[in-house]
Amino acid sequence: MLASIRLPLSPSLFLAGMLATVGPAAASVQPGGLAPLPVSVPGAFLTDPLIPAPAEPSTESPAVRPARPPAGPTPEVFHDLAALPEPVRLMHDRMIDAAHSGDIERLRPLLAMGNRSTRFSPEGRDEDPISYLKSLAGDPEGRETLAIMIDLLETGYVHLNAGKPDEVYVWPYFYAVSLDHLTPPQIVDLLRIVTASDYEDMKKAGGYIFYSIGIAPDGSWRFFSAGE
Repeated sequence: MLASIRLPLSPSLFLAGMLATVGPAAASVQPGGLAPLPVSVPGAFLTDPLIPAPAEPSTESPAVRPARPPAGPTPEVFHDLAALPEPVRLMHDRMIDAAHSGDIERLRPLLAMGNRSTRFSPEGRDEDPISYLKSLAGDPEGRETLAIMIDLLETGYVHLNAGKPDEVYVWPYFYAVSLDHLTPPQIVDLLRIVTASDYEDMKKAGGYIFYSIGIAPDGSWRFFSAGE
């Protein structure tokens, strides 16, 4: 199981903590394959007005980062935000706007609720989500977290598990792309998020293990988490 500790947002510190905690064997995955990271936060958050509340309580399992596609063709990487479903594009844009504001509380109205609540923290952690996001940053206001979110959301994305209950759009696309087969422009994209040494460490670990963001087709914000 991956880290059950709180890890810093700094990529270098994050990778050092991740690999030191789980060891090379536990961090290793097969190219193109990765189990989801168990995550959990309380569900009593404010809902986004763009996201209708379910008419009846959902019996779905709590959302986590989806498993990466099995070994095979690399998922298509998209950069055109206009190609997103309108609810997804609106949520993406609202997250960008909130992050650019420098006020992390502006993320609160964007949180999903109930059984499909936005997921951040390791299993069993009972904490206000905004306080948790602040605690990840190196500054007391959580602006480092906001900066990371902007960097992630300005990369390309992948569309995973189309037509399934866990269908999701994920930023950055490195989440589902083998790091051993990145093109030079894609490596530059990755180096906007992590350092060159982090990139080498991730290749040894078997894949991208820094933070990612998931948005469901209905526009609900599914997760901001890191893993395996």
